[in-house]
Amino acid sequence: ISVLALAVYAYLLVVLPIRWGTEELTSGRAPSLAGVWGKFEPSNLGLWLGTSIFAQEAVVVSQCVYQDTRLRDHRAFRPILVSSFLICSVASTALAAFGCMCYGDSVKQVFYLNFPASSLDVTIAETILCLVLLPTFVIQLYPVARCFDELLTCAGYVSLSSDDSDETLEDSEEGRGQSCLVKVLARWLLVIITCVVAAVVPDLACISGYSGSFAMSVIGFFLPPLCHLKLHHFRVSTLDWILDVGLLAVGVTALVLGVSNTSTDCAEVSQRGGRRKWRAPSFAAFWEGSRRPRMRLSAVSEDNLLGLDQDTVDLHRKYHDATITYTAMNIDWAQDKGYENDGELSETERDAVARAARARLFRWPELEDRDVHAVDFGPERLRFCKSADSAEALGDPGKNVFVVSQMRRPSRLRHALNELYREGISANIVDAVDGDGFRAQDELERLGIIPVPGYEGHKNHGIHLTTGEVGCFMSHFTIWHHMVKHNIPAALILEDDFDLQPDFALKLGEYLEEARGYDWNLLYVGRSPTEPDWTRLSQHIVEPGYTLWTVGYIMRLDGAKALLDARVERAFAPLDDYFSVAAGRGFDCFYNDKVLEWKPYIPVLLRPMALTPPLVMPYVGSMFLSDTAKVRAATRYVEDLPVSVPDE
Repeated sequence: ISVLALAVYAYLLVVLPIRWGTEELTSGRAPSLAGVWGKFEPSNLGLWLGTSIFAQEAVVVSQCVYQDTRLRDHRAFRPILVSSFLICSVASTALAAFGCMCYGDSVKQVFYLNFPASSLDVTIAETILCLVLLPTFVIQLYPVARCFDELLTCAGYVSLSSDDSDETLEDSEEGRGQSCLVKVLARWLLVIITCVVAAVVPDLACISGYSGSFAMSVIGFFLPPLCHLKLHHFRVSTLDWILDVGLLAVGVTALVLGVSNTSTDCAEVSQRGGRRKWRAPSFAAFWEGSRRPRMRLSAVSEDNLLGLDQDTVDLHRKYHDATITYTAMNIDWAQDKGYENDGELSETERDAVARAARARLFRWPELEDRDVHAVDFGPERLRFCKSADSAEALGDPGKNVFVVSQMRRPSRLRHALNELYREGISANIVDAVDGDGFRAQDELERLGIIPVPGYEGHKNHGIHLTTGEVGCFMSHFTIWHHMVKHNIPAALILEDDFDLQPDFALKLGEYLEEARGYDWNLLYVGRSPTEPDWTRLSQHIVEPGYTLWTVGYIMRLDGAKALLDARVERAFAPLDDYFSVAAGRGFDCFYNDKVLEWKPYIPVLLRPMALTPPLVMPYVGSMFLSDTAKVRAATRYVEDLPVSVPDE
């Protein structure tokens, strides 16, 4: 059994990390060594102390092993104890160091969570750990189990010895067998009760966090020095006094940090609305959803299963409800596809715009003066942050505000201009690359525009690549290219269907100040979350999970450079999906089941953060004017384009 256990843990601790970690190192996604080892993170001190305290459970296990060995001389157990602890310490430290080298700050505490969730290796690891932890949980509960045995003995259900009994040997053996069975059942009852309590009690993690911070600090750091002093009647050497007092000081630090970290975690749980509710999926809804592509309205569910802050949920619900009302009031227009063309353009104007858009295609990726139109609605040198001297360090875009606008959608542009005017924001209106202008697949190839091999959407966006999605990606790419060419430190990039939330300019400056000190190169100003946020960093700043929409975001120069250097146009996907995968999101395939297929072609380049609640949302009704979703006749699938057409 011991050999089998060692083989299992060797697989978990050696094969898995080396297999997946080596892939990170060889693919170039791993952070630089200077970024891993060259900084000190005080916030991780509590985690380190907590891990040290948790390791004290090995002392409990060693007691069980010592009793089972039944050694006459306890000194014979020392080599076993020292070698075991040494091997485990070296293996754990090496594994932790290797994990930091591979994943940097994004490394997960449970090591197999760093690997693709759908992989066979992770399934095997989870299964093995469940099988190992369930029976060994009683050993970890050794003091509790021993106390339970004593209670059963006092109650007469268990006999520790049959020497004082007049029963026959056969009866004695039968009694010992019954006692053993009662012990086993009682210990399994402890495990079952613990599992039930963990599943039923709300926010048990908060309760155990507080109790664990206190109890484990006492057990790990307070009791050893106090027992040592008591056993020696406080007559110890100066060195022993220093060591004992040092342990007590560490214990106080661990206790304070543990309680503080638990308070922070519990506060975040409370802000997110407590534990997530579980709800059985509707088969009818699943069936209907699986048969047709889904419009990307908002991924925030009615019951807030993602655990988002209430302000974000309320904002999305407000726009969702308004969209339903808008659709009902304009149902005839929607059914007749009145959104196919912008009513503000005549037929002659539409033809002229189409010719201009066609010519615009082949100037890509350059952004020439004729493609950019400045509008001045604010100060000559706008700064969103109050501290102008540190605005660039904070990612303040300043006057570098770009609005991607389709020339054939003047009604959307009018809405965008009204929003900018209301907030007093000057901007550059950028003529978008219009995917409608493509006539053949080889035109994309000549421009070097190549989708991810085998792209055919995913389970929540079940359509093949459209010409509109190609045009969207190319339009944003031109702005990144422009940033790098002109060394622009940061830019606010908006799509022309945006609604700015009240006091947008003021709040954007405040939230950027709030994000001071955090390392990011992509900041979502507007978004539609599909997964829970990874981390809540402050009141309005989060590390997002898999996120949709590119209606508004701030790109820093190093992010733009990384995208251009990686030649992302040579293997692209729809922009919002691309951003999430390039940020290392979605590898569990929860929202996008194709992420692992795309992963070899999309490097992790982005360090995303997001504002919460969003300061930008798509305006009500803009979904019908989408140029990316397959809702217009002129928006075609790329695969349906002819391979080539005669030269013009």
